[in-house]
Amino acid sequence: MNRKMKYSKNKIYKRIKAMRVESGITQKKLAEMLNISQQTYQLYESGKREIPLFMLIMLADYYGVSLDYLTDRVFGKDDLYYMKEVY
Repeated sequence: MNRKMKYSKNKIYKRIKAMRVESGITQKKLAEMLNISQQTYQLYESGKREIPLFMLIMLADYYGVSLDYLTDRVFGKDDLYYMKEVY
């Protein structure tokens, strides 16, 4: 079965920035908690550097959300229906 997969990585970067801003934490403070430099975190958030899976897991744990939510893959029932149709 040939499945068409559509996904924009830009969604991840927008979501992690929105969550950080919403939580009121600075890039510097979050970078310290992740044990990386502020510059590295800024590159993740701007989409100029790929975020490693283990870092996404740490961010999801910090914010108390799933990886699907963090990566903007699922918002609600409509998206779940779409995913069943596509996959």
